[in-house]
Amino acid sequence: RVLFRSRYASRDQLVEAALRPIAGEHRPVPTELAADFLALGYCYLQVQLLTRQMRYSSSLDEVHFRDRLVEAAKAAVAGAPEAAERLESCFQLLAQERDRYYPVTAYLLDWTLVAPTTLDARLSREIEQPAANNFQLSTATLEAISRSAPQLLTALRDRYRDGQSGLSLSESDELRLPLLCLESMLDQLRRSREQATECLGTAPQIYGRRRFGLSAQLPQVLHKLGFRAALHASLDQGRYPQGSQFKTRWEGLDGTAIDMIGRVPLDASQPGTFLRLASRLGESMDTDHVATLWLAHWPDHASPWYADLRRIARYTHALGKFTTLEKYFAETDLPGQVDRFEASQYRSPYLQQAIIRKQSDPRSEEHTSELQSH
Repeated sequence: RVLFRSRYASRDQLVEAALRPIAGEHRPVPTELAADFLALGYCYLQVQLLTRQMRYSSSLDEVHFRDRLVEAAKAAVAGAPEAAERLESCFQLLAQERDRYYPVTAYLLDWTLVAPTTLDARLSREIEQPAANNFQLSTATLEAISRSAPQLLTALRDRYRDGQSGLSLSESDELRLPLLCLESMLDQLRRSREQATECLGTAPQIYGRRRFGLSAQLPQVLHKLGFRAALHASLDQGRYPQGSQFKTRWEGLDGTAIDMIGRVPLDASQPGTFLRLASRLGESMDTDHVATLWLAHWPDHASPWYADLRRIARYTHALGKFTTLEKYFAETDLPGQVDRFEASQYRSPYLQQAIIRKQSDPRSEEHTSELQSH
């Protein structure tokens, strides 16, 4: 046993300190395999917490689980190829434990935010992730990728075409849509979708944006342009209603409805998100027709426990299955109800933001920008 008397800045430092007393006694375990063992520990903890969150008692055969784990550890230290197989059996035991009280699939949606300042190796690593992921892009960012990093655009286009990555698209500079008239909104979104189609070779199906821009008029516009679904959330200031379910139908003012995600994503860069993972997942299992966790982050800027979650998903779907937005909307069921929101439920933050930035005459500036859009 090792007693730690100080804090460590990262988990790698903690593991290094724990192994220091036995350094040199055994051959080193391959880095990837060692990371899988750490992911198993996180999976075990979260499944146990999830079991209690769902008001069940654990029925995991602890003796059998421990025996399989020890066998896997011994095989890993000995360099035997059976290590991965024994490790996989441990993950399957945890999957059986979760299936006892929630036997259907829960979903994980990775949402990587992309900006012109992130078009480098960080984005490349995200694109190459083996787990299914999704990228939030504005048309301006997509065109910047095309100009300055065509190899990234090729990789992203290939992943998107093969269904390994999903996309959510916003208009060029994430304009202040609530200030535009219906015709201007339609024109801006049409041009953006055409530009994105030219870059990607296929038309994006999901509308989403990082800054506030939600409006009760959006469903009819998006439906007319051929969008399949929308992300009814914002990472900006402003007020907007929450959906009654994670996945539901959003009905516009004219009665047109479109599929939507009606909750705010979790911050994948914060350790607290993964400390409360079982609680959040259990709440979704209890209340949502399709149990889902949505995790947002910038390229290569996520908690190390997010990497564990991705590793776990390679072995088992006990904590959820990573999928693209397109597959999520196509393959999961709707709850059979529609959310209709009034225009008064949306409050934009533009005036407040202009005042905070000390812009001169912000009310006139907003009016001028609206007139210029016509």
